[in-house]
Formats: sequence, C-alpha cells, structure tokens
Amino acid sequence: MKNKFVIVIIFLIVIAGGWFGYRNMQSGKQRQLISILPENAVYILKTNELTDAWKEVSQTNIWKHFIKTKGFEYLQSVDTLLNNTLLNNKASKVIFNNRPTAMAAYVTSPTDYDFVYVVDLQQSEYIKKLLNRILKLSGSHKVVKLSYNQTKVYKLIDKKTPENTVFITTVDNLLIASFSYKLIKKVLDEKDREHWLERPDFKEIDDELGNGLVQLYLNYKAMPQYLRIYFADLSQDTQKMIQDLDLSGFDISHEDERISMEGMTLMDSTRSYLNGMLDIKPGKIASYDLISNETAMLTAIGFKDFDMFYQSLLKSYAGKDKSKRAAYRQNLKKLEKFLKIDLQSDLFDWIGQEISLVKLRSDNRQRPADMLLLIQANDMDDAREGLAHITAQIKKRSPFKFKSYQYKNFEINYLHQKTFFKTILGNIFAKIEKPYYTFIENYVVFSNSEQVLKNFIDDYITGNTLSHNEDFVDFKDELNNKSNVLIYLHMPKLYDIMQKSLTETGKKSLDEKKDLLLSFSSIGLQLVSKGEYYQTMLVIDHDEKALQKELAAQMAKKVDKSIHNRFVEDLQFKIFFPDSLQIADGKYKQFYPDGTTLKVEGQVKDNLPYGIWRTYYESGNLQSVTNYDDGEVDGDFYYYFDKKPRKLMIQAHFDHDLLDGEYSEYWENGAIKAKLNYKDGKLHGEALYYFPTGQIKTKGKYRNGEKKGKWLFYNKKGEVIGKKRYSGFLF
Repeated sequence: MKNKFVIVIIFLIVIAGGWFGYRNMQSGKQRQLISILPENAVYILKTNELTDAWKEVSQTNIWKHFIKTKGFEYLQSVDTLLNNTLLNNKASKVIFNNRPTAMAAYVTSPTDYDFVYVVDLQQSEYIKKLLNRILKLSGSHKVVKLSYNQTKVYKLIDKKTPENTVFITTVDNLLIASFSYKLIKKVLDEKDREHWLERPDFKEIDDELGNGLVQLYLNYKAMPQYLRIYFADLSQDTQKMIQDLDLSGFDISHEDERISMEGMTLMDSTRSYLNGMLDIKPGKIASYDLISNETAMLTAIGFKDFDMFYQSLLKSYAGKDKSKRAAYRQNLKKLEKFLKIDLQSDLFDWIGQEISLVKLRSDNRQRPADMLLLIQANDMDDAREGLAHITAQIKKRSPFKFKSYQYKNFEINYLHQKTFFKTILGNIFAKIEKPYYTFIENYVVFSNSEQVLKNFIDDYITGNTLSHNEDFVDFKDELNNKSNVLIYLHMPKLYDIMQKSLTETGKKSLDEKKDLLLSFSSIGLQLVSKGEYYQTMLVIDHDEKALQKELAAQMAKKVDKSIHNRFVEDLQFKIFFPDSLQIADGKYKQFYPDGTTLKVEGQVKDNLPYGIWRTYYESGNLQSVTNYDDGEVDGDFYYYFDKKPRKLMIQAHFDHDLLDGEYSEYWENGAIKAKLNYKDGKLHGEALYYFPTGQIKTKGKYRNGEKKGKWLFYNKKGEVIGKKRYSGFLF
C-alpha cells in the first residue's frame, strides 16, 4: 500500500506540476471546494486556511513524531518544502497563503483505499504569473498527458522512484490530485453532481461548525467497507451499530501531545441503541475508581433514569412494528415464567445511571471474548437481594452446582444462564454468558471468566485503577462528566486484541506502523444527547513513548508476580490457634492425614506459638523455619524449596509481625532472584531483581510501599530495554 499519511503531498504536487493546472484552468466559474468530491468518501479533512493550519500542525510533537518514524522519512522533505513554500517564500506565499484545501478517503478495492486532494487556487491573473514562475523551477517529474471525459489529466511520474505516480487535473478554480487514476476518473464523472452540498445532513453540520481551523467529517455509510480492509471479523452487530449513525463533523484543535475534536453526530436509523437515547438525559460515568488500569477498551452507557432509557430503547428497537415489540415482551415473560422471577423488582428497580462493558489487556489465559460488565446500583441491598433471587431460581433449574465463595473478602457468585443479558438488553451484551459476579462499592461486576473477575478484584484492592492513573485523569478532564455513550481505548493495551481480529492487510499495516499507531495512546469518544443530535467529543492523546511505557509496566507487573514477598508480607505462613482450641504448653506436633508425616512442630506458651517453629512438605522436606515471640513472628524467617538437598528460597527478617530489613529470594539454582528492603512492614529502599544467570533484570526504589522514581528494565545482555517513572503516589 502506498504511503497514505500525505495530506500535505498535494502541495508538493502543486509545486512540481502546477503549471499544468495553470494552463488548463478556465476563468469564470468558481466552485466550492467540497462540491467536487464524490459521495462515498469515508472521511473528509478540510481547512479554509491552509497556511495557518500548517503552522499549527507542523509545530506539534505529533507531526514531529510522524516525520521521523520509519516508513515516513519522506515527510521530512515535505516538511522542509512546505515551510519554504508556505512560510519562507514571498512569491509562493501569495499563491498558497490560506487557500481552502481538502483531503477525502475512498475505498478503491476490497484491500485498499486512496485519497483525493483538492486545493482551491482562487485564481487571478497575478497568481497565475507567480505560479508559472515558481513551477518552472521543478524538473523532478516526468509528465504524461492524458484525457478523460473531455478534461486534461496529467500523470506525474517521479524520475527517482517511478512507482510513485500522481495524477493531477483541474476543474474551474479547483486543483485535484490523487495517487489513483480510478479516483480521478470518478471525480470527473461526478464533477457536476455536487453530492455533499446537496446533503441536508452535511449542510446542518457544516453550518454548526466552521469556527475551527480544521474540520473532519466521518461518513458512516462508507465505514464498514473501509474497516473490512483491516478487520477480518466485522460482525453484523458492529456493522449495524456503525450504520445506525449517519454523519459526524468536528472542529479540530491541536496541542503538542493532544488532538481535540468537538462537533455533532446525526443519526440515520430509527432502530438503534443510540436513537433510543436521544431523548434520554445523560448519566454520570463514575466507575473509574473501580475499573482496572489494565483496561484496553471501555464502553460506558449513561442515563439519568434507567426505566426511561429502557422504554425508549424498546420503542426505538421495535419502531412502528407492534408485532416485534410484542414478540420481545413475550420473550421476557417466558424468561420470567420459566425462572419464576420479576425482572422489574429483581433487576430494573435497582439499576442506577451507568452500564459499562470493559475489555482488559489480553494475556495467555484470556479468551478473546472475555469481558467485564459493570452495572451501577442505586441501592446495593436491593441489588444483592434481587440477584440472589435470580441466582437461586436459576440454580433450581440447572444441573450445575456452584457455591458462592470468598475471594479476598469479595463474594463471588455464578449466574448459570447463557442468554440472560442478551435477552434483556440486546446483542451488545451477548458475550456476557453464564457470568461470575461480585459486588464492589456501588457496582455489580460481572464477567464470563472467573479468572478475569479475580484479576479485576486484585487490581481494585491494590489501587491499580484508572482513577489512580495520572495520564488517564488528565485525559478524562477533557470530557464531560455526564455521557450517554463514552468509548475509551488504550491503544498499547489493545494491540494484542487487535492482532487477533485483523486481516492480513491489517496485520501487515499494524506491524509496519506499530510504534506510530500505538503512540496515539488514549482515544476517547463521547456522545451527549441534544434532542435530534449528539454533541460529540473525540480526544486523542499522543505519547511517543507509550509503547515503551506499556512494555515497562508489564515487565514491572511480571517482576512483582514472579516473587513471593506478598506471601511473606501478608503472613500467609503464620501459625495461630483460635481461642476455641486450647493447646497445652510445651512441644506441639501436627501430622498430615497419613498420621506419620510431620507437618508442623514447635513450642506453645499461653496458647500461642513460641520460639522456633518448623513446617514440612508432604514429601518430608523442610518447608520453613520461623521464630515466634508471644504469637508474633519476630526474628529471622527461612523458606525452602521442596528439594533435596535443601535449597533456600526466601530469607527475611521480622519485627513483631512486620517485615523489617533485607528480604532475599533465590532461584532454584541458588542464584539470587530478588533483593528488597522493608521498613515497618512496607517496601522501602532499593529493589533489585535478577535473571537465573545472576544478571540484573530490574532495579528501582520503593518509598513507603510505593514504587518511586525511575525504574530500569534490562535484557539478558545487560541492555536497558525499558524505563518507567513512578511518582510514588500514583500507579
């Protein structure tokens, strides 16, 4: 595929071959810039002030990252050319100064797309003379004259790289160019139809915009065909959701590391989730305190009142088709009758203002369909009672037996009903099948994976949530507090998930531009209902080091999981006797069920462990040696591998149940694995982690239990492959 990110290449074309446009231009008729574009554009990017737009874009770190990325080095010469042409050359500044310019994308085949570029030269005799003088200086292209539909077309072939071919033509005051002759012919075939100017939806949005330096229009009818170039599995639900939309328009503003777009979105279909929410006041999205920082994708639906949302959704879904609405209600009644439940009291009455779907970063244990569903409750007691009733009724009709259990103080339950949420709320929730669920703060959290739910709980307990991510908090502040729909993507975490659904073309494109694409680290889309349309915000954050930061974060997480200090820190090995069990003072021994293999031995004083205690594996090998003082762990602690000869795994020191001093952990080969330092039970001081070869793997510092400052990650060659800086307060 040709290099596509060349919105500015049109100006190179103008410089190199603009005299052809000059010779072919006719005086008189003045066309609007957008009028020449064929109707099925996927998106259109335009500005009425070319020079000012270039000044703004070219100074951002985003553009600077583009031009130094592998595969885009050619943009450096374009950058130089445009600076010289638009900013530093008096003659060309007169010609090109703030000319209206547009770029539109079109699908050209099942596996490719290309662009049409249009510049309004707003011709005058003075401009023609200056243009002619400048363009005589260029001899970098071979020119082939063509004719199509009674219009001259010039084929410009780069003499150094002949595969780079550009087609250029003019219609009245407009200069048109493309890498695709097919698109040039399409433009000339439809040049008098003025598709976009005749579209009421485009006019409505265009009238609303116009204050921004650059505008972007998204045409959703052409979007599925475009997405199929990259995504192998574009489900019917996804296509339907896209095509329920009509057109979006945005005013774009740039900062060094952020692109902000604000505008409006019009709907097309009358039967969709989004149409169902146009009449609903937005709800507050407040789940960031719970949602894991491992989130790759978040889709949140907000509503002021769930009952109003649900009724509006049903009305939009069925439209005027009374039989469809009746069939839906009949299905619900069948479900209620079969399970002997009341959906209104058991479910609907306690739902608050938010329902969110979350996809976490993929790991080897996750399936592509593993998701989380969060439902905010306006009354947690009612939520517990209603779900307990639904779960109990499902258990009565299921051969599957599952008992609720506690996981780190959170009760995990199981809802063994395959299509429960799909039947009630539609296909968007179809992947939440037979979910496990728990209660966290004022949310009920469901997942079709028991392990994913546990991981979510782990991150919540440790504070590894979006609300503790400084970058996310700054990003979120760009959006409104209340939304009807909020979609958040973290591209580096989404990478593995995307790979599984891409076409070969998509995988190749992603691999080639991985560092650049993933540098657009966070993407947020927000829809807020405004009667007949949605006020729309699109925010994109750029971070050149986003991929390196994500890799470093994952390396840090793997390091944390690879050692057993939490097991020691939490005293999971500690021996204690409940008050109900009175043990005589003196020696104590406990055996495995075989009655002969020793499990525990030590001294008891006042019903508390005292002095040296030893534990053993079922193999008979020594497991641990611990010193107790009045029932508290005090002194040196040793933990061993289940091996002969005996090999030390962990050595630590305690001061009355609190780790204090150096903590050392070893690989099975005897090499040091980790050296940590504790103070008053918290990690504090230098931390070093090693490969089994003894080479340094990771080093950093802790302060009062939190990572602090710069952490470095090494490969087995001793080279730094990742860096991550921690504030000490935020993860």
